[in-house]
Amino acid sequence: MIVRKATEKDLDGIESLYKNVVAFLESHENYPGWNSEYPVRADAEEGLNMGALYVAVDDPEETVVGTFMLKHRPEPGYETADWGNDFTYDEIYVVYTFAVRCDYFGNKVSDQMMDFILEEAKKDGMKAVRLDVVERNEPAIRLYQRHGFQYTGTIDEGLAEYGLPWFQTFQYVL
Repeated sequence: MIVRKATEKDLDGIESLYKNVVAFLESHENYPGWNSEYPVRADAEEGLNMGALYVAVDDPEETVVGTFMLKHRPEPGYETADWGNDFTYDEIYVVYTFAVRCDYFGNKVSDQMMDFILEEAKKDGMKAVRLDVVERNEPAIRLYQRHGFQYTGTIDEGLAEYGLPWFQTFQYVL
């Protein structure tokens, strides 16, 4: 498996991955609360245009099996978390829309993507990596903690009307 910056030719694969994950979540425990409105291709296109979009590909045909974004922009509510430092967002990567195709669950794709994120942040001279997760998303929380992320608080991102009232924030200081 290879993790790399996404290109325009990856957008169809990312869109397919989003649909795959949402369909799975609709028939199972929907930990992140994703649906047909988020994430969608337009989100990936925005990430691509920002230079923030990455993919994990698994075979010679470059099937997209995972994706995420690394941005220098906090989510709403991040100002209320206790980050324990005063780094600026130019010095921080914030992980957005971390997703793995459901038929690749259990194949360590998420672990390889997390390892890549931390190495990319070090290579790019970042001081920290931050992320948030819906407080009920225990599988994601375990993943982040397994990779050394520390809990920094529970915040409101303004999504209670969608059944997502609380998010836990995590940080990895490099």
